[in-house]
Amino acid sequence: MNEINLLSTIAEVAASYAGFVTLAALIGKRSNYRMMATRVIALLVLSLMVVIFALAPGLVFLFNIDTDAVWSAASGIFGIVLTVYWSFMLNRLLSRPKGTHVPLLNRINTLGTHPLCILLLVTISLGFWGELAAAIYTLVLVIVMIVAGSLFVQIVYEMLDTEEKVFPSFKPYQDEM
Repeated sequence: MNEINLLSTIAEVAASYAGFVTLAALIGKRSNYRMMATRVIALLVLSLMVVIFALAPGLVFLFNIDTDAVWSAASGIFGIVLTVYWSFMLNRLLSRPKGTHVPLLNRINTLGTHPLCILLLVTISLGFWGELAAAIYTLVLVIVMIVAGSLFVQIVYEMLDTEEKVFPSFKPYQDEM
């Protein structure tokens, strides 16, 4: 099944993100700890979510269960897990003190991207997509991977910015004359 190969590839990319989180957590202790910790935890949770839900349908298909039932069940469970994650992130976003800077991309993800993914998963689990269920499910996994990728970029940027603050004379991209 081609969908299973694609889902395995998505799981491998997500596992790479999860592995990076460990490194970022060790190096990132010198930065804004609360912001870095939030991003690291979010990246880890999203990565593990993608790994689990990218591999789950392939494992269930081994038991010769009806294809529609597999996509419906996987989408329903993924939707529930993503809703729990989203509720925590939404609560975190709304409970920030006034005047606290929240990157635009984080607001877009929390207020738009996550609800869209949840809606797509719910509609798959209710059988609205029919033959397109696997494609829409895969699309949701890719969208969640893009969200995780944005967190990955933010973490790397934070680590590089911290490095410049810790070692102000260190300028790796300037040629010395």
